Amino acid sequence: MDVPLQAMIESIGKSVSAAQQGLERFTMSNFFDFFSQKDMPSADQTLFMEAKTVQIAVPSQADISEDTVIAVPLVALAHHSHVALEQVKVRINANLFADEENTVKMQLNDASDTNSVEIVFNVSAPSEGIARMVQNITRKL
Repeated sequence: MDVPLQAMIESIGKSVSAAQQGLERFTMSNFFDFFSQKDMPSADQTLFMEAKTVQIAVPSQADISEDTVIAVPLVALAHHSHVALEQVKVRINANLFADEENTVKMQLNDASDTNSVEIVFNVSAPSEGIARMVQNITRKL
């Protein structure tokens, strides 16, 4: 089967990009699980969210024998790392040639040849926006 090299590269690039976007959407969805929607009227239909909290009794600063109950945002208690594609390697056994229009094409070898895909994932720190939100929420504790 003959495939234009440009089409193959574009197809692989789009697939990798779509996979990365899927991972990012998953990370955002997980982050917003720590918030609940707040009903507030808005002319521009802005969605308002507030942090879900848990009530925790901690020793009072004034008297450690007494407890003070504080509302702790769950988002401040969780780790917010995310998974990202660090590297994708695609190995394809093919012969390159130029057709009569000087378009570089790939002639894919028969099905008995092996093709391989190597994907390396990286767990990294949260995005700067998420890190700042968590930091600002934590400061209020």
